[in-house]
Amino acid sequence: MAGRMAEISPQIKKHKGLPSEELLSFEMQFLREGHLAGVLDLQEQVAKSLPSAEILRLHSGRFFEKALRAERAGLGIFTGDGLVAFSLICIPPRERNLGSEVGLGEEELCKAAHLQVVAVHPAYRGNSLQRRMAERHLQVLREMGYEHVCSTVSPQNPFSLRNFLEQGFVIKALKVKFASQWRYIVYKNLLRPIAIGPEEAAVSLSDIASQLELLESGLLGFDLRTGPSGILVAYAREGGSTESLHLKEAPPH
Repeated sequence: MAGRMAEISPQIKKHKGLPSEELLSFEMQFLREGHLAGVLDLQEQVAKSLPSAEILRLHSGRFFEKALRAERAGLGIFTGDGLVAFSLICIPPRERNLGSEVGLGEEELCKAAHLQVVAVHPAYRGNSLQRRMAERHLQVLREMGYEHVCSTVSPQNPFSLRNFLEQGFVIKALKVKFASQWRYIVYKNLLRPIAIGPEEAAVSLSDIASQLELLESGLLGFDLRTGPSGILVAYAREGGSTESLHLKEAPPH
């Protein structure tokens, strides 16, 4: 079938960590308009499973139908249950390009793309499916000649945020988007990994005010960790001494 890729593995786990856990083969392939019904159904299932409706921005069937017409824009993971995860990239118009919100100049916006939406069926979480799809889609964007990638993620979704940070993204902004919902704007340079200096602060994921101050002062969010009071976001400045730099790039695989 057109659009299929060679990644087939018996190691994906359904109901991971539960007594009903089972190993299943999966296949990753690019999506087209014929997958629209499966994408909409999975989006609905994921939305119902989340603790807050603010975590996932729902997209219309018309949006997906148009987006899936673009070559290699949609990426899906299939098991015997059908579509269990999908990722979508898009090339936004300049007026809606998140690059303008993370400091990219006008001449750079034409080189910026979005990782628009990711969804993973609740029964298949814990298999790094978001990471697998992001790796493939970032490769696609490199092949297309793009240099900058942006996305948004809710502060109420630490799992997705951690996936982005582990892929070499950094938090560059925190803004109200999508009808009064807070969103991190995360950014990755596909050609030049961002060098992060020594950690300067670590604040609670839920402390919006402190994070706004840190970002306003020029710091970037680069890591998540668990502390006695919950999940903390680590912040530092770009650059610094060579002895203390953190290189923000995806780990080898």
